Amino acid sequence: MKGQQPQWRHISDLPVFTELVDGMLDSAVEQLATLRECEHRPSVLDDHTLNLFIVLHTEQRDDHWLYEQQFARWKRGTLSDSQTSRNSWPISASVVI
Repeated sequence: MKGQQPQWRHISDLPVFTELVDGMLDSAVEQLATLRECEHRPSVLDDHTLNLFIVLHTEQRDDHWLYEQQFARWKRGTLSDSQTSRNSWPISASVVI
């Protein structure tokens, strides 16, 4: 996303963001479990695999500001009565690491 202007989304896209963030969380938790299995067996992961992992997660970390800004924009916005009373937003996942 470097160098590009973000395309801010309407609040109606919240379910898409929720699904996206949930998927990223599930993937990160899965990757953490895999890395913890390898913690005491460092020879299992070669340098190339580790470098790919580092690049991927560094890029994801560097893009977190986009989600933070999008959620902050939604929070500052005014919602209609139907949006504020909506109980069907797909909210999930609490993780203890």
